Amino acid sequence: MKKAKAVQWLRRAVQAGVLLMVLMAPFMAQYRVLLANNEIENLRQQGKSNLSNRIYLTIDDSIRGRVNKNPSYNSATEREKIVGKLERLQGNTWSAKIFGISLTDPLGGLESVFASKTASQSLLVGMLVPMLATILLGRVFCSWMCPAGLIFEMTDRLRYFLPRIGIPLRSISFSTLNKYTLLSAGLVIVFMAGLPLLGYFYPPAILGREVHQAADVLFYEAMPSTEAIGPLVLSGALLFFVLIILIEVAVAKRMWCRYFCPGGALYALLGWRRVFRIGNETSRCTHCVECVKVCPMGLNPMKPDPGLECDNCLVCLTTCEPGSLSLNLRFKRVKIEPTISEMEKPQAKIAC
Repeated sequence: MKKAKAVQWLRRAVQAGVLLMVLMAPFMAQYRVLLANNEIENLRQQGKSNLSNRIYLTIDDSIRGRVNKNPSYNSATEREKIVGKLERLQGNTWSAKIFGISLTDPLGGLESVFASKTASQSLLVGMLVPMLATILLGRVFCSWMCPAGLIFEMTDRLRYFLPRIGIPLRSISFSTLNKYTLLSAGLVIVFMAGLPLLGYFYPPAILGREVHQAADVLFYEAMPSTEAIGPLVLSGALLFFVLIILIEVAVAKRMWCRYFCPGGALYALLGWRRVFRIGNETSRCTHCVECVKVCPMGLNPMKPDPGLECDNCLVCLTTCEPGSLSLNLRFKRVKIEPTISEMEKPQAKIAC
């Protein structure tokens, strides 16, 4: 259990790192433009306390702190080098370049192929690494890398806290097959319309797109030689994202990831015969149902195989005192298992 809990700290660190990259990447790229045009010093001299100036000056102050540790370098030159190193991580989880390797979300790549009716070599190469990782590990993107998934996991904390202060919550369940229906119908519509539409309601894509749009607004506001392109506003996609959070907190625990995410459906299908998966040694299992209580996807890890929906988050391992649960190498097909509602969860066996 100690190793499993350490793995959860690692998982959180990976999730936080990805979210930080999504939030910072566009601002770092634009900071580099300001630095190259000598605009950073102009912002400092203006003394304005608006949001755009504070963001870019905070980035500059942080990088200057590193530069000042090595005064033998020219400050501006060294800042350029540091930013260049940081920009080895570019983009977001929809489309990124990490240390020169192009990565494309399989859902984004697939809908691009369906919309354009063509498949470029660069697109297929970008999809290759995420697809191979999913084939081996299952839908680990959902539990280890998805920035929206990290935010949705925080809703679980709210659902745990709110009833303790007297706010009642509901627990509504839907069919797990909804996400597969949404994926199929979405791709058919994309193919017929010739437009990539799934990204408009896919939370990881929404986050990446909204952060880039916010960075653009703040960048043009900070540049004195350009006109502002408009104020920061809440877009329809961002309001949709907020609505998901509110519904998950109030009435349906992890609703999007469990029942409606087309990206999660695609990752689950790609991991249909994943090599690494959770297994339960039933001879050692005491049926305490602690693993069932903590499973974010509402599955039953007490079964020999929790099924297609398992995203290998390994949370169940942190509660398994008998040690019957483990991550195994297995080579067989898995099936779709329905999620368990709060009323249907198995009860612990009582020893007599």
